[in-house]
Amino acid sequence: MMTRLALVAGAWFALDSNAHATSVDLGVNALAATTGTAAISIDVAASPTFSLEGLVGAGRSTIDLDGGQRWDYVWHPNNLVGKFYFIPDKGADRFHALVFGCYESRIFQLRDHDLDFDPDVTARRIGAGAGIGWKQVFDVGLVLEATAGAGYEFARCEAYETPDRSGEVPDTEWDPLLVLARVGLGWRF
Repeated sequence: MMTRLALVAGAWFALDSNAHATSVDLGVNALAATTGTAAISIDVAASPTFSLEGLVGAGRSTIDLDGGQRWDYVWHPNNLVGKFYFIPDKGADRFHALVFGCYESRIFQLRDHDLDFDPDVTARRIGAGAGIGWKQVFDVGLVLEATAGAGYEFARCEAYETPDRSGEVPDTEWDPLLVLARVGLGWRF
């Protein structure tokens, strides 16, 4: 995953010959225990007023169904975020507007049922959105950031994977609204 982030950042600088990195921030989701999603990010500043962040994450949860059955699922959110800083102090910090693209996958497994096999459902979606945020960079290099945004999915693919059938699934009740909300803690290099 970090290789993908490095490739994205490298491609950005290769395509823009005037870009000079003023800072690189590495961060983690500070609220991973409460949100259920562990995430790491790399935020590369192309100028004092613009940065590009790649964020990859993973989480696990359970949905209880009627009859004692449950869906166990794992999800992997991946976001690419462009941030536009209005009045930076140390460069690529303070209040900013953001736009983001999202690619997310979920793998559902049905548990505690009376079938001979464990059916799996794989779901993927792509979307985009916008939001706002605040990044505080302290003199020692510590970075604290809060962001909030919303968007909408514009493509979804779902498929069953079972021993006797495979194909498209009509709908998995996955809300098309995308929410980007996090508190990040990191370090500036």
